Amino acid sequence: MKTFEELKEDLLERAKKHNACQDGYRMGLNAKSKQDLLKAITDNWYWVLSASKMIDANYLENNFSEEELAEAGIYTRKEHTSNAKSFACGSATVKAYDSATVKAYDSATVEAYDSATVEAYDSATVKAYDSATVEAYDSATVEAYDSATVKAYDSATVEAYGSATVKAYGSATVEAYDSATVEAYDNSYVEDCTGNINTVSDHGIVKDYYNHKIYIKKGKFEIIEIE
Repeated sequence: MKTFEELKEDLLERAKKHNACQDGYRMGLNAKSKQDLLKAITDNWYWVLSASKMIDANYLENNFSEEELAEAGIYTRKEHTSNAKSFACGSATVKAYDSATVKAYDSATVEAYDSATVEAYDSATVKAYDSATVEAYDSATVEAYDSATVKAYDSATVEAYGSATVKAYGSATVEAYDSATVEAYDNSYVEDCTGNINTVSDHGIVKDYYNHKIYIKKGKFEIIEIE
């Protein structure tokens, strides 16, 4: 494991190589302890772990103790419970309660309850219950129940049950059940298993299994019927 000075120098070199923003770089430059370095990492979590991929879960495990990471709210493996702000990556599993906030990357798994908020990236998996709120990006997978709210972007996949609400953008895919509500935008694709989704916004496609109908934005595609 690197000394603090070695670790600080390495992180600053990586940040400079990946064109870090001035504020983020300054935080690392002014760091006086490993806790300060972790604060710089968590304050710029999306950029560090996903956008630039400057470091990954293995790097964190190799350069910080499990106790140091946990103190900063970072989990890279095993199962954890949180009611505060936390950051999940690697193969970590986090159960979030109350008003907890979780940012999940890699193959991390999050179960969100109460009013918890989750941002899921990469191949992260989220199960959202109660009034939990989820924003899913990349190839993240979400199962939404109760009154959970989901915004799905990129190639995210969502299964919505209960009274869950989903807004789908990009190439997101949604399967809707029960009284789930879905708004489809861009090139998103919705499989409606209840017949509750009657309109399509923008260019999203809705396949209504209940009423045997397909909704497509007029002018987006040429419709060809085959026998």
